[in-house]
Amino acid sequence: MSQPLIDLALGAVGQIPSLLALAVIYFLTRYILKIIRLVFVNIELGVIHVHRFQATWTWPTYRILGVVVSISTQVGIGYEEPHRKIEAMLLEAVSRTPGLKTEPAPVVLRSELGDFAVVHEVRVSPEKVDALVKLKSALHENILDVFNERGVQIMTPAHEDDPEETKVAPVDTPLHGSSRGTKIGCPKPT
Repeated sequence: MSQPLIDLALGAVGQIPSLLALAVIYFLTRYILKIIRLVFVNIELGVIHVHRFQATWTWPTYRILGVVVSISTQVGIGYEEPHRKIEAMLLEAVSRTPGLKTEPAPVVLRSELGDFAVVHEVRVSPEKVDALVKLKSALHENILDVFNERGVQIMTPAHEDDPEETKVAPVDTPLHGSSRGTKIGCPKPT
């Protein structure tokens, strides 16, 4: 077997612990939220009694707890791009993603000034907490779309040298099986 294939296989195997950790976190969060909801339903029905807690407070309190859950993702962008432009692009990606709240307003932070890139972090609250993984994936799709449309190269997770040309995907090549249309490299349907 050639060295690049061995490196690819080893890299894929090396990601298995991270994928398993994400799966465990996802399922634990999902079931914890279901248990919390079950507790609130039983408080409302009067099955569970909490001292000095009125049943009419049940759903407002549950919604407040839901605000604590947020989606956060980071992108590293070269210092040559204005940070306000990147903030606007991240907020546009959020606005394109169904299922994310507009209140409280999404927040964009500059979370790191790296050697080659500024790390921008966007935090936003989901409308529902039972689809966090799908929402984060949809947000990532929209971030990629917005940055590609504007010709802005995302440099994370690792960047060693500026290429001659900016590395962005063509805008008009969505994937088969996604909500977007045709597969990359395939002709567009007529």
